[in-house]
Amino acid sequence: MFASYLKIALGNLKNHKLYAAINVLGLAVGLACCLLISIFVRHELGYDRDFQNAERIYRLSPDFAASADVAERHVAGNVAPVAPLIRAGGVEGVSEVARIGGMQAMIARENLAFYEDNFYWADPEIFRIFHLDWLRGNADAALQRPDGVVISARMARKYFGNEDPLGQTLQLESTWQLTVTGVIADLPPDSHLAIDLIVPMDMAWKLLEFDYGNNWAYTNFHTYLLLEPGAAIEAVVADVEGLVDAALAGGIGQRFGIAPGGLGFTAHPLADIHLYSNRPGEFRPPGNLDFVLTFSVIAAGLLFIACINFMNLATARASRRAREVGMRKVVGAQRHALIGQFLGESSLVTLAALALALVLVELLLPVFSSAIGSELDMATLKAPGFIAFIAGIAFLTALVAGSYPAFYLSGLEPVRVLRLQGGGASGKPHLRNLLVIVQFTLAIALLAATSVVWLQMRYVRNFDLGFDKEQVLLLAGSQQNGLGPNWNVLKQTLREYPGITHVTEGGMQPGSETTWRVRLEGGSPQGVAVLTKRIGFDFFATYGIPLIAGRDFDASLASDVFVPPANAPEAGARRGAYVLSEAAVRALGFAPEDVLGHRLDLDFSSDFSFTVPGPVIGVVADVYLDSLHSPLQPLVYFVPGPLWGESPSMHVASLRIEGAQLAAAVDWIGERWREFTPGMPVLHHFLDADFDALYQTEERQGRLFTFFAVLTIVIACLGIFGLASFTVERRFREIGVRKVMGGSAWSIVWLLTNDFSRLVLIANVIAWPLAYVAMRHWLDNFAYRIDLTPMIFLGSGLIALCVAWVTVGGTAAKAANAKPVLALRYE
Repeated sequence: MFASYLKIALGNLKNHKLYAAINVLGLAVGLACCLLISIFVRHELGYDRDFQNAERIYRLSPDFAASADVAERHVAGNVAPVAPLIRAGGVEGVSEVARIGGMQAMIARENLAFYEDNFYWADPEIFRIFHLDWLRGNADAALQRPDGVVISARMARKYFGNEDPLGQTLQLESTWQLTVTGVIADLPPDSHLAIDLIVPMDMAWKLLEFDYGNNWAYTNFHTYLLLEPGAAIEAVVADVEGLVDAALAGGIGQRFGIAPGGLGFTAHPLADIHLYSNRPGEFRPPGNLDFVLTFSVIAAGLLFIACINFMNLATARASRRAREVGMRKVVGAQRHALIGQFLGESSLVTLAALALALVLVELLLPVFSSAIGSELDMATLKAPGFIAFIAGIAFLTALVAGSYPAFYLSGLEPVRVLRLQGGGASGKPHLRNLLVIVQFTLAIALLAATSVVWLQMRYVRNFDLGFDKEQVLLLAGSQQNGLGPNWNVLKQTLREYPGITHVTEGGMQPGSETTWRVRLEGGSPQGVAVLTKRIGFDFFATYGIPLIAGRDFDASLASDVFVPPANAPEAGARRGAYVLSEAAVRALGFAPEDVLGHRLDLDFSSDFSFTVPGPVIGVVADVYLDSLHSPLQPLVYFVPGPLWGESPSMHVASLRIEGAQLAAAVDWIGERWREFTPGMPVLHHFLDADFDALYQTEERQGRLFTFFAVLTIVIACLGIFGLASFTVERRFREIGVRKVMGGSAWSIVWLLTNDFSRLVLIANVIAWPLAYVAMRHWLDNFAYRIDLTPMIFLGSGLIALCVAWVTVGGTAAKAANAKPVLALRYE
């Protein structure tokens, strides 16, 4: 019996090649998209789940409560004293606690020197929380040496090639020798940790030039807990907060601007950090749960509309299959057998589609990975769990796609079917119409979403940031050595190149500013929190920032140079001069002309007992230093002296380059850098790339919305092409009669396209409010955004309508231009 059903199914597909091709291609595209997105979703949901005891590991992040003049803060990194406090306090339920933090650092060996982004410091206990794969050395001894360093397999290959790295040395910031005490396997891409080099915590104090062990303000020490089995994290957090409140009592909290009870904590489960934590200071750019959920829905939607195509074509062919069902029932076929046959046919189509879908996935996965910025590979498809998922998707697809012919046609009464002309099955036109509306509703909503994302991105790219970011090259030195001992000579040399118009210290890269409290003479004694930026002379001219009032910094005036407390412990020796942005002037309660000459105090203490005073010498136009997700921030500029404490004052320079020969200029700059700064690698990039990087998530969303909107339209058009073909076939005789009676080709085309146009228009009415609500919510993430105008939605609807017209019109025009005699002979 199975062989008979298979023979019938293959015969049906062979006799209706167009029907079979549309179904296989539509289902293949839908399945391929579903599998691609499923690989991405599995990757995002799988972050950090492979660590041993992952379910008992938590990251403890601080929540600083708001005070009268400071906004609340929620950051990823913790303050240094918390972990030792937990360890000493013996918090019940905590098995291990450790800190880890990091920075970019220059690493060298012999003639190799690179800036490494994934350089970290940590407590030795970190390896008892995270059980890594040790290739050389062991977790217990690796961080016991004060000059020890654990490196990843990637770093071992980079610096040592095929040599055994254990016991060999690396140079850190041209200052310290590090001995390799261990080699760990490279961490997988689906981990929020990105460790390539890790040194003992004591090295942090040397690099940062300050022992932050008792500092409750500096938050660059991510704190991880390993709980004992059965311990409740809520109780642990409550106990930690109690210990912290006690430690901050007696004036220590006030010194750091923390009110009693003003420091709380949030414990993130390890597996939730990637998708559920989006705090400043994350080790890696976090994922986006809304992004994952949105594209999960899109995956299901694409597969669903592919199944709709199958069902639609099945309803269109119902009248032809109904007579077959009637005849088979007359000769004794049971309904369950007919159901099995129809589901078998849909399974056959689904298997063929699945095979084609797997080929499409292999071809498209590299492009898809690049578009979403994640490292995905085909190995996921071979995982036992994912194979079961694919089998389940295929089974569900076959069941959904074949449900109508299986359960509706198999239930027809044979006597009624054989008595009525055409087989007696109407083909459920209302259901068919509903399914077409659903398809185009999804397609139009995606088109509208794509339009909104691209319009917002165009708005962002063209937004006036208050400065010129184009053709500015950022040249970076090291944290410890700044721009090198010969920077002043190099700077003069760089200025001699014909295409370089400006060279200055400092840069406008996002995140380069720090937050301080300032107080203005004659203003509020509590002061306000502002962003501050260290810059060099000629900075405003380099970036084209207009002066509103007062004057620029003057290199000939010693009083314009900022002298910090680290260089001048005596209060009388500390001085500075300040230029304010318009927003900073407004925040301080003054007008630009009135603020000039007033003394500004930059607070180093939290209560203005330890400040750097200086006059306000100028006011410049506002600039936007962050993404447009955030509102404009007040900004205070100053020019630091030759040293900032014991380290160089600046380690980034900005070069404005004019002309089209950018590549030649960059090469020349690199040559001069190597000439004047031997031993330090060249690190440079263009500033506009930093600002483009702020919107990577939105750019990915835009590309994916476009990709899936196009695929949705393609699948929907395959469906209406098939329906139009069957409509033309069913009404071929009518078309011939109309032509004989004088009907024009245009009137016949209009007759056939009118019904589909009406369905697309109904889909527009449904899709527009859905897209409006969704994209309004998306735009709420931006402080500065476009307006959702009617043209966005009208345009999306018009595109869908035009595509439907072209799809149906081509089939209708072919039928309208056929010779009437062929139609009148048609049966």
